[in-house]
Amino acid sequence: MGRDEAAARAGGDQAAAGAGQDQAAAGACAGRDQAAAGTRPAAGARPGRQKALSRPEAVSRQEAVSRQDLVRFLEDRFACAQACTECARLCALQASLTSAGPDTGAEPDAVDDPGAEELRRRAMSCATVCDEVCRTLSEDVSQDECELRFQLERCMSVTLDCAQLLDRHPGAETCAEACRRCARTCADFLSTLG
Repeated sequence: MGRDEAAARAGGDQAAAGAGQDQAAAGACAGRDQAAAGTRPAAGARPGRQKALSRPEAVSRQEAVSRQDLVRFLEDRFACAQACTECARLCALQASLTSAGPDTGAEPDAVDDPGAEELRRRAMSCATVCDEVCRTLSEDVSQDECELRFQLERCMSVTLDCAQLLDRHPGAETCAEACRRCARTCADFLSTLG
């Protein structure tokens, strides 16, 4: 029976150890639940447990920050795509109005303006660049970050140049403002990229 008693005693020790592990696991789960709920552990909790509980809190904070960053990234990307689309539309419209002849009903000043050809070319170039950026932002989510940065910086440069030229032409204020808005949203999105 000595053998049976030793086995029974060992089984009892294992059961006690298992119960202790179950209690520790339950305490850790309760601590995690408290951390997720934003409550503190009880005043009598051991310092070792508080350290173990701070880790899930740190993970949940990191997840919250990364979610906020993701939301901001997507919002800025969408705003940039919208601004580029609007700028492309208005620049194409401005270019078509600038190149219109007298038989199309356009104002004679627009046709007789010596800078009209340059304005038309710049507006079309701006429309093309903005359209490319919009397509990239809307469709290609696997774009290389360096390539995306290059496109955004190029778009900012082209739209600001176009806005300066449009400022010298009466009736092009709306298009100039759209170009500036596009450049601002591109800059905002670039700052989101880091």
